[in-house]
Amino acid sequence: MLGYVDPVEKVLAQVDAIVLTSVREGLPRTLAEGLMGKTPSFSFGLPGLGELYGGFSSMFVPETPSAEKLARLMLETLSDPALPATLDELGERLKARHDPSTYSERLLAAISETVPDSETSHAGDDRNRAE
Repeated sequence: MLGYVDPVEKVLAQVDAIVLTSVREGLPRTLAEGLMGKTPSFSFGLPGLGELYGGFSSMFVPETPSAEKLARLMLETLSDPALPATLDELGERLKARHDPSTYSERLLAAISETVPDSETSHAGDDRNRAE
């Protein structure tokens, strides 16, 4: 385990695959980062994986959490000639949805749609008056 690495893309470019063996986890950012970097990323079934893998879950997630099934699936997937095209598609789709810069832009757009300009432009003024 390397711990915190920035930028993680340099490390991911050096690995053949990512394997997350957790059976309880939120949306696994490790897998998302791997897929955005077009690194094959395998896991047991976790909530939220449908969003990451879309229709390609069967290439990266065994039907049941078994080390033997995961290993077999990894060997099959890593030798699949369709893997590069699948990783390209997954990586681009995830970047469009989860890349930090894209996410920040979407978040700011959503905030500006729900909060009128007059409320956001005076928020700091009220704080300064209270001090």
